[in-house]
Amino acid sequence: MISVRSASFHKEGFTRQLYVLYLEILRKQGPRRFLSAVAFIACATWGEAQAQHVHQWITKELATGSYKLSEYENNGLYYCSSANQKIVDTKFENGYALIIFEQAAPRFFLQREMSSDLLAKLRAIELEQFYNTLCIHSFFRDDWQKRYDEDHTVSDRLLNIMKHDKELVDVR
Repeated sequence: MISVRSASFHKEGFTRQLYVLYLEILRKQGPRRFLSAVAFIACATWGEAQAQHVHQWITKELATGSYKLSEYENNGLYYCSSANQKIVDTKFENGYALIIFEQAAPRFFLQREMSSDLLAKLRAIELEQFYNTLCIHSFFRDDWQKRYDEDHTVSDRLLNIMKHDKELVDVR
């Protein structure tokens, strides 16, 4: 019989309990499966820790900023925002701003949707430096239908861009 010692169902605690239960089942099925399960769980835990680090950065930024986002838009932050990415190029063409990262996917923004301060920050980016980009993925925008009706396209929505060392880009 398999037993779980704790009955706590906190988000992180519940995940650990599932791992423990899974390990107990596999341990009884043989050492080979047990070791592969341990390796799998180690990789999953490492990925979860990285995701939590990114979520913590986004959560801190949201707390200090004055963003009015719906729950749906908050979900879109995690699919678009990037932490500690080196920017290799920026382009401003045909009313769009494009940020090209060294490793992350490029991000497109419609320039007319950005405030003048945010556009100035974007133009002041130093290439080959690391930045944190806070943006809402286009699929999660609350105003996606309006944007699509106007332009037949929806771009990501840029909220902020900051140097990796957490200082805002100086535009003066």
